[in-house]
Amino acid sequence: MKTQSSVSVRLQKSQSRVYYARGSQRIQCSEGQIWATQDGNLRDYVLVAGDCREFAAGSTLSVTALTNAAFCVTSKAAPSWRESALLRHIREFGANLSSVA
Repeated sequence: MKTQSSVSVRLQKSQSRVYYARGSQRIQCSEGQIWATQDGNLRDYVLVAGDCREFAAGSTLSVTALTNAAFCVTSKAAPSWRESALLRHIREFGANLSSVA
């Protein structure tokens, strides 16, 4: 099972890209300046070379180059329904054990 994927991107000033991932997304700026916005989040982020930012799962992320820029987008896969169910059962089991102790 693939848990994450990465793509390296180069944009000229004023060019944009849009990303959607069910899982979380991480952007690492390696050159120039980029402006990142996420649907449902009122904050905008300006990242410069060396900056990194994690974005919540399940939304659209727009990235615009403020200067010629390079960055990497890493998308982490959302857990499958089986993994989610297993994690839920583990949390419930752990909660039940702590109430017994």
